[in-house]
Amino acid sequence: MLQQVQIDHTPVDLEVVDERHRLPIGRPYVTAAIDVASRCVVTLEAPSALSAGLCLAHTVCDKRPWLERLGVEAVWPGR
Repeated sequence: MLQQVQIDHTPVDLEVVDERHRLPIGRPYVTAAIDVASRCVVTLEAPSALSAGLCLAHTVCDKRPWLERLGVEAVWPGR
C-alpha cells in the first residue's frame, strides 16, 4: 500500500461565496492522491506544495478522529 501515489489537482465547477454577504470567495480545488483507494482533501488553495502536503498527510494519517469530527460512525479500512 502507498508504494506509488499519484497526486492531481483540479478546480471544482462551482463558486464558493461568503456565508454572510454571499460575495464570491473563489473556486475550490480538489487535490486527490490515488493508490489502491482514492483519498482526497478539498481546499481553496491552488495546486501547490501546501495542498499536496495536506493531501499526503490526510492519506497516511488515522481516519478515526476525522470521521468522529464529521459524526460518521464507521470503520475506515486499512492501516
